[in-house]
Amino acid sequence: MGAAGITGVVTVRPYGSLRDFLPPGRRGLEISVRTDGRAPVRHIAGAAGIPFPEIEAVLLDGEPAGLDAVPAPGSRLALYPSSVHGLLPACPALRPPLGRPPSFILEAGLGGLARILRLLGFHADYRPDGDPALLVEKASSSGSVLLSRDRGLLMRRGVVHGRWVRSGDPREQAIEVAVSLGLAPEIRLFRFCSKCGGEIDCVPKIEIDHLLEPLTREHYDEFWRCRRCGRIYWAGSHLPALKSLLEGISAACRTALTPEPSME
Repeated sequence: MGAAGITGVVTVRPYGSLRDFLPPGRRGLEISVRTDGRAPVRHIAGAAGIPFPEIEAVLLDGEPAGLDAVPAPGSRLALYPSSVHGLLPACPALRPPLGRPPSFILEAGLGGLARILRLLGFHADYRPDGDPALLVEKASSSGSVLLSRDRGLLMRRGVVHGRWVRSGDPREQAIEVAVSLGLAPEIRLFRFCSKCGGEIDCVPKIEIDHLLEPLTREHYDEFWRCRRCGRIYWAGSHLPALKSLLEGISAACRTALTPEPSME
């Protein structure tokens, strides 16, 4: 059974957030994917609409497997997202480890998310006019996480680390990314400029006093300045919104659901 050329189906059961890629009426159910016995796990997952960068663990007929394993017709695949980290310790790593803290490359339409990630202390390279092939190449060569709302982009050859952004709201997007990649312990406010992504440093008030509005000069004494574009920051009216976002991330991390036991 499983010889190349024998046509059949592989039964696929995605867990946790991987079910988001299935049609609403099919979520929580097994699906069947046709195979000729030569397609690896990554291609079978793609045929089911699931980008392989979202998969963190694979069980093939109940045994741990990698993305390049080739299921025979009649096999059963259980696919798990990043929330299983540490729950299936026997499963092999599916890709090189992600650098910590991670950096990000974002495609067009995710500018709001890029600004929030920078405010939270992560390097976020926003490419609104980037060619898809160049985005994949840049993310792969730099070890960055490719963030996209186009699942097809994440299925391209060469993608190593990637996440499909579900929500259209930047705040919800930030929570999604933080939860899926476990970013909460690595958040450090005021590391990068929200406008250009350059690093920012503390700057003595006396150096930038002439650039401040009168009320800002009167009420604030601590300031930061971007090394790249020179933009000046202080703990002003945007701070409560940032604190609210941090609280939302923390709450989401605490209540994130773990996957159900394997179907095997």
